[in-house]
Amino acid sequence: RQSLGTYIILDHIDIAREAGLPNVYLGYWVPGSAKMGYKAAFSGLEVYSSGEWQKMRDPADYHSKRHPLSNDPIAEQVANKETPRYDGHCMHLDPAEAERRIAAYWRPYHQTLGSLITEARARFGQAILIDMHSMPHDALSHLHGTRPEMVLGNRHGLSAAARVSDAVSAALEAEGWRVRRNSPFSGAYICSAYGRPGQNIHVVQVEIDRSLYMDEATITPRPDFADFAARIRRVVARLAAIEATGGTGDAIAAE
Repeated sequence: RQSLGTYIILDHIDIAREAGLPNVYLGYWVPGSAKMGYKAAFSGLEVYSSGEWQKMRDPADYHSKRHPLSNDPIAEQVANKETPRYDGHCMHLDPAEAERRIAAYWRPYHQTLGSLITEARARFGQAILIDMHSMPHDALSHLHGTRPEMVLGNRHGLSAAARVSDAVSAALEAEGWRVRRNSPFSGAYICSAYGRPGQNIHVVQVEIDRSLYMDEATITPRPDFADFAARIRRVVARLAAIEATGGTGDAIAAE
């Protein structure tokens, strides 16, 4: 029996063929993850590694790289994960230091975040979490045509209702930014762990092209950073005005 993910990819291949497109982007693939193994079952695959697209070798060749869905303790996952530095080299964390950081920062952060979401929903009838990320300007270099400046991710409607996703998109577009949804970033851990639109808890991930506000070469703010900040403040004001509706009234639809 084929998985839903396999059927979705087959459907995308048909759509791409009809549109005359040469490739289909399958999204992230985590080596060794049983849940994502279906992606490696297709032929003619390429993986983006070391700054370029490469023909995929035997999937087993990639299993030595650790990933978040492995069975190793979380501290060992972090310790074995290559951490890039600005000098171009990578470092590995000692497992004990990784565990210390998880206990000191990661767990308290998520405990606090969960409490804030519960409090907001009880007070306002809904909780809306905007999970902000920055992406390198070249992260979307593989896309054809005009690149988006912001990428919204709501796990294709599973982490936020359409009305919330539409409001976030409209708030950003009102400031003149180009917005795209769920491709190539559809939402990561925060969206998956907290987004429950049926309970009026909505999570939208926003990936921002960091070249909008900083010089990527020097890691310093652009001269017009104050203007960018003012635009973001106006976006936040619009988002704060989103009205709540009944938790079961919003359809969860793929977007």
